[in-house]
Amino acid sequence: NELYVVNGGSHKVQIFDTATGNYKRSFGSMGFGDTGLFNPKGIAIALDGTIYVADQFNNQIKVFNAQGELIRAVSEANDEESSQQTGFVLASAGATADEWPDYSGYAGYGDILVPVDLDADNSGFSTKGKISMPYDVKLDLFGNIYVVNTMSGKIQKFDRDFNLIIEFGGTGYEPGKMLLPTRLAVDYFGNIYVCDYGMHRIQKFNSYGDLVKVFGEFGREDGQLIYPN
Repeated sequence: NELYVVNGGSHKVQIFDTATGNYKRSFGSMGFGDTGLFNPKGIAIALDGTIYVADQFNNQIKVFNAQGELIRAVSEANDEESSQQTGFVLASAGATADEWPDYSGYAGYGDILVPVDLDADNSGFSTKGKISMPYDVKLDLFGNIYVVNTMSGKIQKFDRDFNLIIEFGGTGYEPGKMLLPTRLAVDYFGNIYVCDYGMHRIQKFNSYGDLVKVFGEFGREDGQLIYPN
């Protein structure tokens, strides 16, 4: 048995032997676009050994075979050629809505450079079917692929060929919307649980993307959450 570890800082995936704890092999290296990894986050492994990696700063899901060889790099639904132009914007911790009208929801993200879509809609982020700063990727029992897009606040469900099935969420504060979502899980019935990091809550959606329940609120008491991940 093997343990797969995503190393965001070294931009690669490492594999360890679960019995001995010994390092076995790795794949990936820092790079831009379709060939490298740039701050990878989530990972999912299919029953046939196919490996899916959320390549955060390249705005892609990278698909590898069981040997760690790149199969494809997906930036949008059905892997159509994207017209998306990406750039970097300074998300300053002290920014106000007047200073950053298109990115006011991310004023507290910190003094770092984050990639954004320069050919976006009025929200400032990517349009339907495009992958925007993915943080996590998961699979369900049928091999469908789920992606958490941190910057757009959207959750996407694709089939095995990356045809878009549903897309829901989006940036906002009300239930059903999200602010910097990070992780997700899918249960046996297809329900989707999302860590709504910026709003300090967990949101549950059904398999159609309809909101079912909200868990938690900001605070340090039992039942309250602070930046769940």
